[in-house]
Amino acid sequence: MRGRLFKKKAVVLVLIFSMALTMLGACGSGVEETVSNMESDEISESASVEENIESEELEADTGIEDTEADSISEEHSEEEEIWENRVSVTGQGSLVDIAWKDYYDEVYETIIHFSFSDGTIVDHKLEGWSIVKNIEYKDITGDGTDEVIIYSEILNNIHDDYIIINFFKIEDDTVTEISPSTDIPELSGEMEIISDPSEEYTIVLRMESYGKTAGVLYTDTIVTVGYNKERWEIIQKHERPEWKAAYLDYLIRDIVDTGSCRYWLVCVDEDDVPELLYCVDDAQDAVSVLTYKDGEVKELGDEKGTGEYENGMKFDELWGILGSPEEG
Repeated sequence: MRGRLFKKKAVVLVLIFSMALTMLGACGSGVEETVSNMESDEISESASVEENIESEELEADTGIEDTEADSISEEHSEEEEIWENRVSVTGQGSLVDIAWKDYYDEVYETIIHFSFSDGTIVDHKLEGWSIVKNIEYKDITGDGTDEVIIYSEILNNIHDDYIIINFFKIEDDTVTEISPSTDIPELSGEMEIISDPSEEYTIVLRMESYGKTAGVLYTDTIVTVGYNKERWEIIQKHERPEWKAAYLDYLIRDIVDTGSCRYWLVCVDEDDVPELLYCVDDAQDAVSVLTYKDGEVKELGDEKGTGEYENGMKFDELWGILGSPEEG
């Protein structure tokens, strides 16, 4: 009897133990699934964060590149605007165009920008405030290739329309200035082309330099120069004598109203400098005499008018003589 009861208890215990193992296995499986799901969620969230970071970095990089592209585009735009003064060139070897920046671009020295077909760029500066007025091409060296001739108006000068001319020789991708001052450094002044090519000179220029005395503008020197296919040389030169400037200076500083006087240039003594006679229009009987001696103007006093000098000159007529190297 006890043996049967023991066996029944044993069977019950075995069944309970089996059920416990089954439940434990089921619980374990649930735990593993939960852990697996949690790890999967973490991995998913981590991947999502990394993707977001990479996406933001990519957008940031793209923004920088766009900004740089805009900046480069603006630089190109500014460059084109700065060099908007540009002319195309043909027939001057490999030179393809000429650009410039001048007074209108707020630069002190005008910059001439020579561009060649092989990409070479040569810049050349012209001294002083100026405005490029015109560009021409002439073969003045006789080599079959035209030189570049640039006309510029000088600003802040002593009179209007002060034009200088610069000459440039083009060889391959090099630029050489051959203006008159390169051969004759002391030359300066306003320039004007005054003759066509001849057997002796391919081009002839008239150059004038100016000065002021007591606020009156005068022509100081007149020089005619020619290019003989190799260099510039002086053809003719007139320099204003010192006595002319001295007379002008004295009249303007010491004569109260030069416009009310009459003037005569008369050779009283035997030197090469004439005396200057003047009188007030309404006082023909009194004539004052000026002479130039030892670098100074001296007044000799009043002389009785005799009428032999006729009506004399007005001041502007006198100025035409005293203000020019070629008169007197």
